Amino acid sequence: MLLEITSEKEMEKIMTERMLSEAKQVDRFIVTEKCVFSVSVRYREAPYPVYHIGSFDAVQDLLGNLFEEQPYEVVYAIALDNSSRFLGFMKIAEGTVNQAKLYLRKILTFLLLDTNATGLILAHNHPGGTAEPSKEDVRLTEKMKEAVEDIEVRLLDHVIYVPGNFGKDPEWVSLLELGYIK
Repeated sequence: MLLEITSEKEMEKIMTERMLSEAKQVDRFIVTEKCVFSVSVRYREAPYPVYHIGSFDAVQDLLGNLFEEQPYEVVYAIALDNSSRFLGFMKIAEGTVNQAKLYLRKILTFLLLDTNATGLILAHNHPGGTAEPSKEDVRLTEKMKEAVEDIEVRLLDHVIYVPGNFGKDPEWVSLLELGYIK
């Protein structure tokens, strides 16, 4: 039987009626049932149509404008499929001048429920101007690589953006190119 459900309330009503009907037939009673679903609440469009993130330059093109003029640290996750096709990106953390707190649960929800991704690129900025990855950056990369491997997602890179200050051009650092991701 195929039902077209148009709202959460309608789904709840149909499920409740069906469950009660089945329970009465076998003299059983349902104590509780949990229904889990995801509803996206915010969308932000990419600065231009993105179809493939196959290079470090593509990451820079996608996120460069988002990092410019940020006075505090922000972290983005880019979701990709097996062919490195772009599925979406999301700001997953906002912090202070020198740190941002990441929550694995938020990243996993984005990867599994929102995009069904098989590849992940993390990217964050260092508004203080230091291009060298911190010990925390390296530790986060290792932890994230292990965590997403358990759900069959590959951490493809962790990118750091350093804004141009005092006549210097902006810099981009790849932890993959530095050898922190194998």
